[in-house]
Parts: sequence; structure tokens; C-alpha cells
Amino acid sequence: MIVFGIILIYLVFNLFFYFTKKHISVYEVNQGTIATNHTYRGLILRSEEIVGSAGEGEVTYFLKDASKAGTKTPVYSLDSTGSVLEKWMMRKKDGDLFTKDNYLELENTVQSYTGSYDSQNFYSVYAFKDEMEANMMEIRNVNALNAIKEKTDTSSLQMQNAIKPGVVVYYTDGYENVKTDTLTEASFDENQYKK
Repeated sequence: MIVFGIILIYLVFNLFFYFTKKHISVYEVNQGTIATNHTYRGLILRSEEIVGSAGEGEVTYFLKDASKAGTKTPVYSLDSTGSVLEKWMMRKKDGDLFTKDNYLELENTVQSYTGSYDSQNFYSVYAFKDEMEANMMEIRNVNALNAIKEKTDTSSLQMQNAIKPGVVVYYTDGYENVKTDTLTEASFDENQYKK
């Protein structure tokens, strides 16, 4: 009887504590959007600077379009003979071009896309395709650069770094000198916009 009394008191205490304490919930959080992607169109006015190529040769970009770059970040290289990157690519198989971390980065891009997919906005498929291609180009070229620096004669390779921090874009659109006082209603006409 005493054993049953102890068990009963134990159960009463556990039930009391169960109903009076806050319960902890565990959630798995994936990187991506919170709910849905809202797309807005607008015109951002900022200070832009056009920087031309420093020479001639085969260009290899190390940053994808519209990427942020810090001072002295490698942006592109010029290969005057076109042979440095070609030699490295010949030695590598496609499976060797990416590391485990590179595959995780690509997987995160896919997860972000699938988490925000909307069958009503088919243009997002093209944006996803462009983003994946840009990510793969950036990863491949950065990995190639690192390998080239270690094992290849790079005398024909001229590296170009960012002069100051900012966003790197590989095209001009005619809006480089637009200021608030030169802004007109026609500036917002998407039909007139040309890259």
C-alpha cells in the first residue's frame, strides 16, 4: 500500500508540473523566404561608376552579375593567350570542379527557389535558371583561379580587383547619371528600358 501511495504522489506531482510549466516546441528552419516572395518594381538612384577593361584577352569572371564586392576582391581576369584556364579545364573532369561546400551552396539556391515557387509566375523559372548558371560559373571560375595560382604559369593572366566596395554589374543601362533632379515619368517606363 505504501508503494502505491508513493507512486500516486509521484504521478500527481508530475501531472501538476506538466500542466503548469511552459512547453518547448522544436522547429526545423530552412533558409528561404518567410512566406511568399513579393516582387516590386522601382528605380533606385545611387552613385554608379563605369569601369572598363584594363586590357585585351579572354575574360573570366569571378563574381556573378549584381554581386557585392569589397575592396581588392577579385572581379575578373584577362588571359592574353587564352591558354591558362583552358589548360586547367582540360585537366579536370566535371565532377572535380566543385567541392562539397559548392554543392551545398547550389542546394541552398534550389531550396530557396522551391520554397518560393509559384506556378502563376513562370518568369521565376528563368530567374532561377539564370541564378543557378551564375552560381555555377562563379564557383567554377573561383576554383579554377585557386588551382591555377598553385600549379600553372600565370604570366599571361592579369587579375583585376575591385578598386572600392560596391555592387558589380556587367552591363550599362543608361541610368548611370540619373539624379533626383533629372528624374522624369519616362524614367519609369519599362518599355523604354534597355540594357
